[in-house]
Amino acid sequence: MPALRPALLAFVLVLGACASSQGVESLATPESRALEGRFTWLDDAPRSGVRVGRYTSKPWGFRTNSFVIAGPEGSYLVDAQFLPSAAAELLEIVEAEGAGPVRGAFVLHPNPDKFNGTAVLQAAGVEVWTSEAVGAEIPEVFEARTAAFGPRYAPDWPSQTPAPAPIEAGARFELGDAQLELHELGPGCGAAHLVLSLERGDERGRELFVGDLAAEGTHLWLELGHLDAWRTRLAELEAMAPARVHPGRGDSGTVALLRANDAYLAEVRERVLAASEGEAGRAEVFEALVAAHPELRYAVFLNLGLPAVQAALRPGN
Repeated sequence: MPALRPALLAFVLVLGACASSQGVESLATPESRALEGRFTWLDDAPRSGVRVGRYTSKPWGFRTNSFVIAGPEGSYLVDAQFLPSAAAELLEIVEAEGAGPVRGAFVLHPNPDKFNGTAVLQAAGVEVWTSEAVGAEIPEVFEARTAAFGPRYAPDWPSQTPAPAPIEAGARFELGDAQLELHELGPGCGAAHLVLSLERGDERGRELFVGDLAAEGTHLWLELGHLDAWRTRLAELEAMAPARVHPGRGDSGTVALLRANDAYLAEVRERVLAASEGEAGRAEVFEALVAAHPELRYAVFLNLGLPAVQAALRPGN
């Protein structure tokens, strides 16, 4: 197997310690397996006949969002879920809601909460696509995540590396009178990103499906430490003038959601630069941010990412 990049290797080594540390929210507990995901339509009888639904996995799957964009000829899915069982449940819901057939699915960036369910969808005859840049990252990321999560989640974990098919940025799809378009962005939360836009030709304006470039109600996944690049991505999203933003976790929002995420990243940056060096500084920043944002879930995302952020902003720490 290829050697893991330093950032991913650090993730594997830090994960076990973080999951058991006092004051760090648990990643998940086996008891939460009994909870099912939930699904809701976000649109009320749209005139165009195209509607958007959000599936959110149970806490054991990190409350991960996938979206259904449904029209008269079928539907498209956005992101394939962390748990293969959640991807299967999503397909069951699409069928039960009369939103089939599924015409395709998109993986927006290289993290398992976006790609782990790929084989489940493919086995059901669904084409799953991502960009070449995102696809190139998946094998190494999957190897690292399997080392960190595989034993904990087995057997609800992919047995082989997920392999979405490549698709070109700028690809467009018609659904009823709506248009879907893929936009390729650079590093942010992940090393590469796709964003899907939806235009329905009415007064509701453009909607963006942004994966983990934005989150509502949770700390951000800072593993790669690309704060400045991530803030550039958020500015690019805002420049697309979305009327609605659909994030990887939490409720959908407006441009205000992008700005709130940018403010969070700016705060992380400021606190890291002002803190002490080394492990003591990371603990200082972690405690300060958790205290400042008691409304945010998954403080472990922050804790796992701070070493990379500190290394990027303060080399030698």
